[in-house]
Amino acid sequence: MHTDYESWQRESMGLSKKGDLSVLFEVLWKDPWEPFFISDNSVPLFDERFRTTGFNRISQLCELHVAGYKFAVLNEAFLIHRGYITPQSFQPRRNRDLEASRAHFRQFKNELKTKYPHSTRRCY
Repeated sequence: MHTDYESWQRESMGLSKKGDLSVLFEVLWKDPWEPFFISDNSVPLFDERFRTTGFNRISQLCELHVAGYKFAVLNEAFLIHRGYITPQSFQPRRNRDLEASRAHFRQFKNELKTKYPHSTRRCY
């Protein structure tokens, strides 16, 4: 929803020469959006305290948002992720791990308020 694939397809078709990479539009991050993104190594790093699926990437995206980073949808660039988790792949232990991660994520969001005291952005 947040990537707005319809706009991406409409705006990217025929607007640039093949291989001419440019920004089509910027998107404000909202939970639970987990876009795949490309950045340099100066962005806040992934918090290694999150070890289970569901909070590892979203915690980093949340911090990038609170820190003031912008997300841009590019005209001719996309990533594909294979191997999505299905409900059948969750095991009872993983469910317990997810509950622990949810509690840790609430703590993490509070830590961001201290780390970025002047930010008006929050992870909801």
